[in-house]
Amino acid sequence: MENTELPPEEHPVESGTCSNCNSPISPEEVYCSNCGYPENGDEKEKDKFQRRIDAKKGLLKEVKKEVKKGKNTLIVLGILNAIAGIYYGFVVEDVLTGVIEGILGIVYLGLSIWSDKQPFGALLSALILYLTLVLLLAILEPVTIFQGIIWKILIIGFLVRGIKSGHEAKNIYKELDELGIKY
Repeated sequence: MENTELPPEEHPVESGTCSNCNSPISPEEVYCSNCGYPENGDEKEKDKFQRRIDAKKGLLKEVKKEVKKGKNTLIVLGILNAIAGIYYGFVVEDVLTGVIEGILGIVYLGLSIWSDKQPFGALLSALILYLTLVLLLAILEPVTIFQGIIWKILIIGFLVRGIKSGHEAKNIYKELDELGIKY
């Protein structure tokens, strides 16, 4: 009778899939080459991987709060500009100022909507617009630079923090995507 068994080194290797990202993984590999999950590792390594993911999700939750503050700042700016547009257009009867304020209100509200998808770009655009307007008004009427200075500082602060958080959120999303994690 003929021996049909192959030597161990010639046996075909059955490959499985990573339980984290569903990429193919061979039984000899401890870590998934796609996401780094210790598929064939011990429980301690798997727990460590999961804690790392949980930490990233927790950080993402925190940076989303800061982005939301930036978005809320845009909503407030939009509403205030829209109210100013109505006031100047109908009460003071300065139609040009009313239209400009109304357009700014729409732009800020539009940026707040965009910030749901691209917080970094939306908040950066809003900050550039806001600073440009403050500078333009300061050139036209220098006394305006000091009028409402505390509000201006607060608005700039919220927008800058939102920008930083938006950038950080973008990086965390990228890392989670690379790890095959749904968020």
